[in-house]
Amino acid sequence: VSKESVEISGTLTEANLAATNGFVVSAKRNGEATSTGYTINTTPGSGIAQAWKVTVNADPTNHTTDGKWEFTFTATDKAGWSATETATTVIDTTLPVYTANPVLDEWQNDRTQTLTVHVSDNPDGTNTNASGIEKVTYEITGVTTKAETSMVEGSAYATNYKDYATTVTLGEGASTITVKAYDKAGNCATVGTFNYKVDTILPKFEGTTVSKTVSKESVEISGTLTEANL
Repeated sequence: VSKESVEISGTLTEANLAATNGFVVSAKRNGEATSTGYTINTTPGSGIAQAWKVTVNADPTNHTTDGKWEFTFTATDKAGWSATETATTVIDTTLPVYTANPVLDEWQNDRTQTLTVHVSDNPDGTNTNASGIEKVTYEITGVTTKAETSMVEGSAYATNYKDYATTVTLGEGASTITVKAYDKAGNCATVGTFNYKVDTILPKFEGTTVSKTVSKESVEISGTLTEANL
C-alpha cells in the first residue's frame, strides 16, 4: 500500500525468449483491465537473470490511479513454452476526511479537557480499496506541551466513520491541540487546530479598607484585586 508510485521488478532467465510478445504485461485496476496508469521501464532479453521493471504511477492531484492493481507478467520462449508471475499493490493518494468538535477559543474553568474527532478513509463507502485509517494523533503546544501522540480509537460514530478521543490536562493559560489523521498509505490530513484557554484560579480581593465606618462626609472604600484574566 502506498501514496507514492510503486515499482515492481524482478529478473527473468530464458535463453530463447520469443522475439514477439516474449514478455507481456497485463494489468487490472479495481478489477478492470487497463493499459494506462503504469509504465514499463525495463523489458528483459534472452539470457540469465535479465532485469525487468514496471512502475505504477501515483496521481496525488487527480487520484486517477488510486485503487487495487493486479499485474500478470508472461514470458514466452521461441518453442512456445510460457511462465507467468503475478503481483498486486494498492495506490491510495486520497487524504482521510473528518468532522470534529468546534474550535474552542473561549476560556475554560477546568484543566481536564476531552477532545473527540470523527475520521474516515472511505466516507461515502464507494472506495472499497481505500487503505484505511492507520492512526489519529494529537500534539499540544503553548503553556502545555506534548509530543505527537496517538489518540484512542473508539466506536463507530456514523456510517464509515469512527471516533478517536483523548483526555488531556492543560496548564493555566493558552494551549493549542493539533490533530492529524494518517491512513495506511501514509497520507496525512490535519483534522484541526483546537485552541484552549484555561483559568482555574479565582479572582482575589486584598486589603479592602473603609476610610470611616460612620461619617457625615464622603467615605472611601478601596482595595486591590488580583486576576490575570479579568
